[in-house]
Amino acid sequence: ALTPSALQLIAVGEGSGQLGIMTLRAGDLAAQESERAIRAMVSILEPSLIVIFGGLVAFVAAALLQAVYGLRAI
Repeated sequence: ALTPSALQLIAVGEGSGQLGIMTLRAGDLAAQESERAIRAMVSILEPSLIVIFGGLVAFVAAALLQAVYGLRAI
């Protein structure tokens, strides 16, 4: 369940007698990596949601205009 960098930091910590400090550093690195991944995911998701909602608004507007023009033709 640990990343290779975390395993390497733990091994260095065991060898140098600073296991606690290195495990904290490994946790900080894991938190930074997960935050970076979440930011990347959000930066991809945000424009796609804008396009989807724009399409939905265009569909509703087209349906309303079609209804208005349908009444006018009668």
